[in-house]
Amino acid sequence: MTPLQQSILVVAAAAACFFFVADGFTVTGEVYCDPCRAGFKTNVSTPMAGAAVKLECRPFLNGPESLEADATTDAKGWYLLEVDQDFQEDICEVMLIKSADPACAEIDKFRDRARIRSPRTTASSRTACDTATPSHSSARSRSRTAGPS
Repeated sequence: MTPLQQSILVVAAAAACFFFVADGFTVTGEVYCDPCRAGFKTNVSTPMAGAAVKLECRPFLNGPESLEADATTDAKGWYLLEVDQDFQEDICEVMLIKSADPACAEIDKFRDRARIRSPRTTASSRTACDTATPSHSSARSRSRTAGPS
């Protein structure tokens, strides 16, 4: 592996947008390569097609996983996770499972995920925005809900 390959990291940006239908929701996000290790998108970051991501939820006060969903990024590095249950009492995170680019395959243990906060538990109307940036492969999240028409 060349020094350049060693310094390239995969960034999972879970720009999580929530659209509720009954008790379900949809999460969308982006995965990109972060060659500068900036922890956020820069002009040299590139979207990653074919990366595997996973949504995991667990009860706030420990316990087994209560929800799990998998997705793969499209040609522009975006994924879509559709879930048919509510998670407002759980802690949910979208995490990068596997890079699709061998030259950008290093996944940092603490920057590989983004926490998803349920907008239903947010005090400010129906919209919530979070930014989570754990360590080398950073994760960015923002959330939004669409209420009933």
